[in-house]
Parts: sequence; structure tokens; C-alpha cells
Amino acid sequence: MGYVNPDPKPELRGFDDQFEWDGSGWLFRRFHRARPVRVTADEMDWSISYFGRWTSRLGTAAVCAGLLFIALWEWLGPDEGPARPVQSAATIGLFAIVLIGRRWIWEKATERFSRRVPVGLGRSWLEHRRDEAAETDWGALFLPLALIAAGAYFLWPFDTISWSDLAGAAFFGSAALFDIILKVRERIL
Repeated sequence: MGYVNPDPKPELRGFDDQFEWDGSGWLFRRFHRARPVRVTADEMDWSISYFGRWTSRLGTAAVCAGLLFIALWEWLGPDEGPARPVQSAATIGLFAIVLIGRRWIWEKATERFSRRVPVGLGRSWLEHRRDEAAETDWGALFLPLALIAAGAYFLWPFDTISWSDLAGAAFFGSAALFDIILKVRERIL
């Protein structure tokens, strides 16, 4: 079981549970799967604090950039014509910047652990997914399927749906079903 943050914040989800207590100290597993290295409580606290602080700043900057784009688009954008490709490109670009920034912050917060000697074995992808599914409540597992069903209901009769919408729904739906299957198998076996 990973580190349980006494004051959980959404921006820390996925980062702070890379730290595990093994009975004699804290271990850090990069991306939950790598071979664990020993860390001190102060190093763990600094990493979690650094990640939370900079992720929060990145989120604030992304919201401000999005609002600025909307304001500029309304002020300078075309009144008629095909505006959707420009809006989609801007949205994808902003999303990519946020993902790259979050990854950079994640790396920066844990770079001090990269050259340490491992003290155990790594986990396989399946072991990690099984642990994640076991710790996730049922509502969070079914939420993506409920959102896909709601989207299908509101898009009926599907005259405005695109292939990218279908691909996204298939991706998130299959990921949710996979986690549900893992959780059911864990409870049965």
C-alpha cells in the first residue's frame, strides 16, 4: 500500500502513492512499477510538496491561457466560417503543454532518487494495474462507462459523431472494463 496523504489533493493523485512504507522506512517506486529505492521522510515530503505546488501553478496557468484564448477568439476571431479546426488545434496544443509540463514537474520532483541503488524487484504492468483496481472504489471504475452512456444518449441519433469521438469512447471504455475485470477477479480469487 502506498503513502496515504492526510490532506489529499486531486493534483497529487498518482504521484504521492509512489511512496510505500515497508516497515523500516519509505520506499520510492518510479511510476509505481520500477525497482524501489529507499528515501527519507523529509525527501518524500519535499517531493510531494514540490510536485503539488508546481502542478497547481501549471493548472492555474492553463486556465488563464484558455480564458485568454477564448477572449482573443471572441474579439479577433472570424464571425463566420470554419472555426472548429483552429479551436481544436488550440485546445490540443494547450492540453499537450499541460501534459508535458506535468511530466517535467514529475521528473524534477523525483530526479534525486534516480541514481540510488534499488532495494527490491520491480512490478509488472499487470501487477500494478491489479493493485490500482483493488484500491479504487466501484464508483470510480464505473464512472467512465456512465459518461460514455450519457454521451451516447445526448448524441443520439449520432449524426454529429466523428471517428475521433468513437475512438476516445472505445479507449476509455475498454480501459474501464479492463479495470473492472481485474477488480472482479481479485474479489473472486
